[in-house]
Amino acid sequence: MSRRPFRPLVRLAFAVASWPKLTLALTLALTAVCGVWAGLRLGLSADQNKLYSPTVPFFRDFLDYVRKFPENEALYVLIEARPGVPPPPIDRWTAAADAVEARVRALGGRVRDVERRVPLERLGDQALLFDEPAAVRKAAADARGSTPLLRAVGEAARGQSRVERVMTLLAGNIFGIPLGDLGLGADPAESAPISYELARSLAATLAQPPGAPPVIPELMTVGATTPGALGYFWAPDETDPTRRRHLLLVRVSPRENYASLTGMSEIVEAVRGAVREAAGGFGEFTFGVTGRPALEADEMRTTDRDSTRAEVVALICVFVGLVVVLRSAWLALAAELALGVGVAWTCGWATLTLGELNLLSIVFFLALIGIGMDYLVQVLSRYRAEATRPGRHPRRDARRIWVAVFRQVGPPVTTACLGAAGAFLVSLLTDFQGAASLGLIAGGGLILCLIAGYTFLPALLTVVPMRGKAARASTTPGGFPVAPVRPVVVRQAPAEPTQRTPSPPLSRRLTWIGPIAWIAVLVTGYLLAPRPNFNPNLLDLQAEDLESVKLIRKLPTWSLVVLTKDLEALRAARAALADSPVVGRTESILGAYDNLAWLRENGQMPEVKWAAPDPVAAAGLGRIAASAGRLATVYERARPMTDDLRRAAAELRRVQKSLRAPADPEKAAERVSQWQDGLVARFQE
Repeated sequence: MSRRPFRPLVRLAFAVASWPKLTLALTLALTAVCGVWAGLRLGLSADQNKLYSPTVPFFRDFLDYVRKFPENEALYVLIEARPGVPPPPIDRWTAAADAVEARVRALGGRVRDVERRVPLERLGDQALLFDEPAAVRKAAADARGSTPLLRAVGEAARGQSRVERVMTLLAGNIFGIPLGDLGLGADPAESAPISYELARSLAATLAQPPGAPPVIPELMTVGATTPGALGYFWAPDETDPTRRRHLLLVRVSPRENYASLTGMSEIVEAVRGAVREAAGGFGEFTFGVTGRPALEADEMRTTDRDSTRAEVVALICVFVGLVVVLRSAWLALAAELALGVGVAWTCGWATLTLGELNLLSIVFFLALIGIGMDYLVQVLSRYRAEATRPGRHPRRDARRIWVAVFRQVGPPVTTACLGAAGAFLVSLLTDFQGAASLGLIAGGGLILCLIAGYTFLPALLTVVPMRGKAARASTTPGGFPVAPVRPVVVRQAPAEPTQRTPSPPLSRRLTWIGPIAWIAVLVTGYLLAPRPNFNPNLLDLQAEDLESVKLIRKLPTWSLVVLTKDLEALRAARAALADSPVVGRTESILGAYDNLAWLRENGQMPEVKWAAPDPVAAAGLGRIAASAGRLATVYERARPMTDDLRRAAAELRRVQKSLRAPADPEKAAERVSQWQDGLVARFQE
């Protein structure tokens, strides 16, 4: 190899060794400038969406999707019943979700919104359309069966107020008296939910202060068997093959903070702390936090912790290895100081070119420790060999030593460094922005580490040369250099040419045995080795013991999303995927349209002739109280007593007690009339 292109390296070595203090001052000044500039201007983006180019069609569509459906970027608090405990009642589920929402909402500026349910009144008459088809059909059948009750509430009655009529019909139905079929059956448990809701709201209305509006029952939730029927986020556990276990979800929209490596981690940990506080009064449940922000936060926290540990361990191992190989602690320390200078320059390079680091490019330090140190080791090894030659003194012969060092190692080390840097810089051609950023920083960093090895390291070792046995071997006890030993060259007379004995044919054949054996081993290994599988699941890159990783597998998720404004195109996509063996199920807005079509064909309800209700007379309060007492007696005697029956009996006793001896019958009758008007309006809805 011609050394002519590398002559500038020799001249550089001569200049550095001639002015070592000036070189040290300049390199350290540049190091300080780069460090301060990076500390002030080099940002950090922990946003995973910045790891890929937004100009690629599929990723552009994904970003558009998460903008339109931000719930995919939310935190989710998972509430599930503990194994081995009796199934909690609905009110305990809802109370747990309410407590979590209240605690998390108290975090203020760290979260943008918290949702535990979709109020049914917000959905209006479209709420039923988004339920499962089987549930829609059952709701339609229940509505038909409740037609007698609707008529009892809505149609005109002679001699009775609506309240009297409903209470009498409920009491008569329970006792089996043929006063009207309300479609509830003779079992108290069947009429308990609606009886309890009516009695609860009537008792609450009577207890209201004067001028307060009546408490109208929420009839849409009567008979609810799951929190999902009340509008809460109720989802099946995807890890349960039977899909019988369910989760109650609370959705939290955090305020994004990707300006530091632990910014999102702090928000997620604050949410987890609030959830732990809310979980204190609900021992029958387990609580956990997951979602994409939680996964990112856990990844950022573990990256910060593990990369710091890896960097410390790597530097220690490199130092120990250099001490063992070079037999000099000072040379090992000088190598790490030169690496530190190269890292500082690399931070300045990253600030100049990109302005921020991401989750991949932040590991450039490890790349420089592993690769950049190789070039410094080559320089130090040659330096040690040249400095310990007989007749050379590390301080007085510094220029001669460093010229010899760079004449020997300059060409191969520079070639190797430029090749490795080029391999990193080629990643700039990819759309994977995370890898491109890492390639730009690491590629430039390798060159800068090499420059630090060509400037800072020679200047440092010229000012403070190596010590120890190796250095003392080149001087006499008095400090004078050892006289060089000149080798004696003995030249032999040329030997008489002899005739070469030809190799036997067998020997020539044996020379091929080694390569043939290696080829046979490679072919056999290729044929017998198991084929590696490609795993595209990014969750498997996470630590399995993290809470967010364990819980995210429980949530229903999607693999492919079709975005279109054309319903026919959406139907065509659903039809194309219906028989696919790799598709488990599809979900879309088409389910609501299918339910609407079925209701139009099969969901016609009997007509109710709504009429304005007559006001309740004070004399009718006694009859209402009597009906409430009869209902409460039946509920108390019913076996087995359920929670709904027990609550219905207690509320009916309250109604009976309030109506039996009201402080002002006229005012009590007016309050009941207001409640009756609101009840009729609610039934009409």
